[in-house]
Amino acid sequence: MRDATTTKDLKLAVAITSPVVWHDAFQAFIKEYPTIKISHSLLKIDQLEHFSLSNQFDFIITATTDMPGSEWDMSVLIPDDKPIFVVYPSHRFAKMNEVRFIDAQSENFIAISKGFSMRKYFDELCAMAGFQPKIVFECDYMLRSKMLASEYGIVLTTESGFKTGVLGSAIAVHITDPAIRRTQAIIWNKRRYLTQAAQIFRQFMVDYHRETPSG
Repeated sequence: MRDATTTKDLKLAVAITSPVVWHDAFQAFIKEYPTIKISHSLLKIDQLEHFSLSNQFDFIITATTDMPGSEWDMSVLIPDDKPIFVVYPSHRFAKMNEVRFIDAQSENFIAISKGFSMRKYFDELCAMAGFQPKIVFECDYMLRSKMLASEYGIVLTTESGFKTGVLGSAIAVHITDPAIRRTQAIIWNKRRYLTQAAQIFRQFMVDYHRETPSG
């Protein structure tokens, strides 16, 4: 039996595809388990598809559709992450409780750069709604917030992303159709040995999101 108290076993390598959704959970974990050190990486979709790279991590936290292979096992963290538009207060959607995705076909969009999981989700929703989005600015997550505050366009995100507060005082508008929810999970290779520290982290993330639902 392996010794879970060694220095090596107290280190975890965790990859994520969103730099904002998991911050609170990571901070809570570090506060409760300060001796377990985490190496944290942000990956794009093409990196997830390279097994030699993705297999270097104890866990990958992303949408389940990003890791479809049979070699992965998972525990669901957010089972029903709903899509929403986020708009500035003077926007025509701001006073609406909900809209259809097609209602935004003429809107200017601020989109996450190509290659990220959230951009893949955005492109899929646009395709299902039947239109080519008018993307006026592609950027990272931090600049997206600033461009939204400047009223340069609107943003697609999910309820879990909006709850983080990174988009400031912008207004969330629910989307009724198409209603593609995202299932977010903590994922690991079935053949990978999970140390005691890894098992603690996995259970903590599951419990944290059960007690702090995204919706």
